Amino acid sequence: MPVPGSRVGSPAHSTDENACPPGIPAGTSLLMFFGALLAYVGYRLFPSWSKRFLLALAADLIAGESLFGVASSI
Repeated sequence: MPVPGSRVGSPAHSTDENACPPGIPAGTSLLMFFGALLAYVGYRLFPSWSKRFLLALAADLIAGESLFGVASSI
């Protein structure tokens, strides 16, 4: 049973009835796309290097971003 006065099914903290629900920010989506595009181009130009190092490079970038986020919040 819904709570009286609640707006079930609508985004949190939204005053617009047609607002998009919370999700992945546009900047993050664009960065993921360009990262995948760069990885694809790198794989096409340097396949042997990419097979050895591309996954480790991607993991390092993700870990570095996470560490920077933690450090900047302190």
